Amino acid sequence: MISTEADVATALAEPLAVVYKHSPICPTSGIAYEEMRSLRRIHHDVPVYLVDVIHHRPLSRKIAEQVGVVHASPQAIILRAGVPAWHGSHFDLRAEEMALRRHLEIAEADRAARLQVIEQQGRRLAEVESQRKDLQELVQAIQSSRAYKLLRPLGCWERVEDGLSRSHASSSGTASVSNTVEAMRIDADCDSIREPNKKDECSSMNDKGAAELNFWLTVWAPRIRERGHWEDHTILGLDGERIGTYEEQRRKEARARALRTPILVGLPPTYLEGKVVVDIGPGTICMLEMSGAAEAYAIEPLADQYRQHGLLIDGKTPVTYFATGAEQIPLSAGYADVVVAFNSLDHVDDVSAAAREIHRVLRSGGVLLLNVELDHAPTDAEPHSLTEADIAALFPGYDRQYYRIAQPDEAGEELTHGSRWLMACLVRP
Repeated sequence: MISTEADVATALAEPLAVVYKHSPICPTSGIAYEEMRSLRRIHHDVPVYLVDVIHHRPLSRKIAEQVGVVHASPQAIILRAGVPAWHGSHFDLRAEEMALRRHLEIAEADRAARLQVIEQQGRRLAEVESQRKDLQELVQAIQSSRAYKLLRPLGCWERVEDGLSRSHASSSGTASVSNTVEAMRIDADCDSIREPNKKDECSSMNDKGAAELNFWLTVWAPRIRERGHWEDHTILGLDGERIGTYEEQRRKEARARALRTPILVGLPPTYLEGKVVVDIGPGTICMLEMSGAAEAYAIEPLADQYRQHGLLIDGKTPVTYFATGAEQIPLSAGYADVVVAFNSLDHVDDVSAAAREIHRVLRSGGVLLLNVELDHAPTDAEPHSLTEADIAALFPGYDRQYYRIAQPDEAGEELTHGSRWLMACLVRP
């Protein structure tokens, strides 16, 4: 704790130290404070000097003047013998990133090794990109054929789209060209395939997908461009302020949602970090990309369409998108620490099948973060009207670590007249 000018001098004299400017009345500072605690756990040998900007504002200004870094709060400055090596503020204060900065400053000898790893990753990415281009050329050839026009409405093309989505999202590039081409081998006589009837189930599914895509394209994305954010994230320090480009606004929104989601069900804002997380029907919010999860998987049937329209973003966390429904999650049993189903359970085709899959992939003691509108009128995009009794029957034996009925604005959703929202943190038995 810095409370005197002598403390300031001591901090500046350290060979390596972190000065953290903190406001005890700011929610964003509260989040940053947890990141600093995480940094201390990672590198307990590096001293962290905290200065309270409310009670010791003159000292905070003195530090800014002496080190030449413009004041902000919350703010962290990594100092080497009193000289700033790195500084950041607000949501840039991430324990893992600061730990990396610390290594960069005190272990210059590792620089060559890290560069070699980066070069290897670059070569691997180039290989994956080459495979992706080969796939794209093959897809374009098929899309120009009559077979494609007949097979797609019947759902036969979904295997191909799923393979492409996994290939594009996989950071390891394990979905090879040969595997995807094999998925494209469809043993059918194109001339014998009947034209789909508009009343078929496939047609209704297309209507549902069209309603979902229309919302993200015509409602959600324009609002992000206009206002800079979708929800009121004042509690997280956004304050409705525009932050740079549209892509930067999207990342800010995604990070805010990643922090807000656990808060809404009584958990710490950084709860998702370091865990294996599965998000059911995330749409285009891209929360997982900014969650800090150890492994992140998005179950999103419209993933390819969202990507084609530029609605997905890249973030700090690699995310694998599975272009499939929640009724068939391609993960092994007990693999996930956390499953998130925020405003998505009533969107699936088969609620009971989706609940069984959620139960299967969630490990014993894992948590389901649930946010669902109750008793609403069914729509194309939300065909199921669920009750509290339905939820209890879908997840029997789950411990209610957090459970309450909330108004829409409390649940982080748009206000709908008469609607009620169940927000819960359920622990799998």
